[in-house]
Amino acid sequence: MEQAGCTIEADIAEERCPVSVDAPALRTSRLEPDREHAFKHNPSGTKILVRCHASGDYALVSVLDDGNGISDEIRAKAFDAFVTENEGRSSGKGTGLGLFVARRCAELNGATVGFAESVPSPYVTEVDVRIPLMRA
Repeated sequence: MEQAGCTIEADIAEERCPVSVDAPALRTSRLEPDREHAFKHNPSGTKILVRCHASGDYALVSVLDDGNGISDEIRAKAFDAFVTENEGRSSGKGTGLGLFVARRCAELNGATVGFAESVPSPYVTEVDVRIPLMRA
């Protein structure tokens, strides 16, 4: 799939990851903004990878990109309301509420969202959502 000159790939594990969430709200307020941020804030040619697999007691959904990256200064406050300044990202558009709303929606579903501490090469940014798996 290509959008805005970027390529998106998916790596979805075959194992089932049953979760109980408000799916439309979580998808709209969480996964769509991450994917859209990866398209909007990176140059043409950026590679985006969306992964989903079980990780312990959680389903882990990750969005990775090999674009411009995010400075440590912005990374520390990117999920706060009205954060829009990032010289590494070039669009200069938006309200600065996307990631704030994404985190709040995730929390309302018992999930967490944040940046990965370590990102596999060739990627430079990874946003992870950890959603508790349903207990049998």
